[in-house]
This record gives sequence, structure tokens and C-alpha cells, in this order.
Amino acid sequence: MAIERLKQSTTAESALRAVRNAILDGTFPPGSQLREVHIATELGTSRAPLREALNQLEREGLVVRVPFSNRMPSSARCRTSPPPKDKRSWSIR
Repeated sequence: MAIERLKQSTTAESALRAVRNAILDGTFPPGSQLREVHIATELGTSRAPLREALNQLEREGLVVRVPFSNRMPSSARCRTSPPPKDKRSWSIR
């Protein structure tokens, strides 16, 4: 009898999976603001691994980083449209 081996993952990888799934299943709809403090609290982690996850999701084109929005240190928004091929043409919607 063989059991599937557990996959080791870091907190950042776990946060990445959780936030990516929340975006893809509509928990975070397009255009919604993703505040690091609130999401980190919900996930039960610190902001550092969540920030790593949001950076990866930005590279994947699922979120757009919005520095100092609403006087908060950092937040992100879910993309409202597919990422363009030329990153210089990205805009916040």
C-alpha cells in the first residue's frame, strides 16, 4: 500500500495557492482591493509571505500592485482584464 507523499511548502507557497484560488473562484472579484493586513490576518500568517505571494501573482498577471493607495502602506487589485503582453501599458481599472 502506498500513500501519496506530502508536498513540503513554505508559508509563501501556501499563501500563493490560497489567494490564487480565491481570485480564480471569484472570492476576490475582478477590481477588488486586496489589502495585505486583512488577508494576512485571515490566513493566519504575517504580511511577509503574503507579500511574496502577491508579488508572484503580479508576475502572473492576476493582480496589479497599487502602492500607497488610500494611505495604506501597500495593497493590490485583482486584474479586470487579461494582462497585456507589454507590461508598460498596464493600467489600474
